[in-house]
Amino acid sequence: MTWFKVDDSLPDHRKVRKAGTAMGLWVLCGAWSSRALSGGFVPTDIATRYGTARQAARLVAAGLWVPAVDGDEEGWQFHDWSDYQPSREEVLGRRRAAADRQARSRARRSGQDVTRDEDRGHASPDPTRPDPDGSYADRAGSVAVPDRWAAAPPSARRRMPGPDHMQAAVSLVAELVPTQPSAVTSRLVDESARLLAEGLGVDQVGHGLRLWATKAVGAGLLPEIVGEAMRAPTGNPSKTSTTDSRVNAALKLAERFAAEESAPATRVAELQEGPR
Repeated sequence: MTWFKVDDSLPDHRKVRKAGTAMGLWVLCGAWSSRALSGGFVPTDIATRYGTARQAARLVAAGLWVPAVDGDEEGWQFHDWSDYQPSREEVLGRRRAAADRQARSRARRSGQDVTRDEDRGHASPDPTRPDPDGSYADRAGSVAVPDRWAAAPPSARRRMPGPDHMQAAVSLVAELVPTQPSAVTSRLVDESARLLAEGLGVDQVGHGLRLWATKAVGAGLLPEIVGEAMRAPTGNPSKTSTTDSRVNAALKLAERFAAEESAPATRVAELQEGPR
C-alpha cells in the first residue's frame, strides 16, 4: 500500500482556493496515481471516472494539473509530483526492503541462523506507510517506546512495555496480520506490546493476532481475544467466544432494524405499540 501525501497547509494555498470543489477530483486521482505508481499521470478515463472534464479544466487553470500524454494515452499530469510524492523506484525499493525484513524475521522465528546485523531493523513498519506518531522506528530501524508512554507516571511506566516488547510486537503484527490502515496497525502493536509486557508468550500473542484477523472487531479487543483463546478448553475449537457472540448479536440487531424500517407503516405502528 502506498500513500498520497497531502500537506496540512493545502487548504490555504492560493491554487487550491482557485480550484475550489475540483480539489475532490485532485485528491481521488492523486490516490489513484500513488496506487498505480503512474508518477502523477492521470489518464482521461480515470479522471472522468472520478470527476468531470470541467473539473479537470479548473485544475489546469489553477496550475495544479497540466495536459499530458503518456504513450498513446491522453490525460493530465500533476504539477511538481516528484517534489512531494515518492517515485515508482523509491516505492518498489521500499517494498523489496520490507520483504527482505519479513523474510529475515520468519527465518529468525523458525530457528535459522540470522546474524544480529542482518536482523537489524527487521521489525520496522511497512515503509510505504506513514508512522502514526514517529515513535515505532527510528532511521536506523530500532524500535523505541512511544513518547506518550514515556510521559506516564513512574508507577504506570513500570507496567508499560519496553523497547524489546515493542520490537517483538511490531514483528508479530507485520508477520501475522494482513495490511491494515495505519491507525489499526498502531493500535495492534500497542496492545500486543502491552500483553508481552504482562508476561504473555510470543506464541500466545501471535495466536491472538491470527484470531483477530479473522474477526470483524476493533484492534482494542485484541487482549480479550487473547484471553478467550487462553481460557478456551483444549480440543473444543467449536466453542463460540463472547466476542463472537457480541458481534453476532450486533449484526442481528442491525438486520432487525433494517427489516423494521422496510416494513409497511401499519406494521411499524404495531411494533411500536407492542402486543395487544
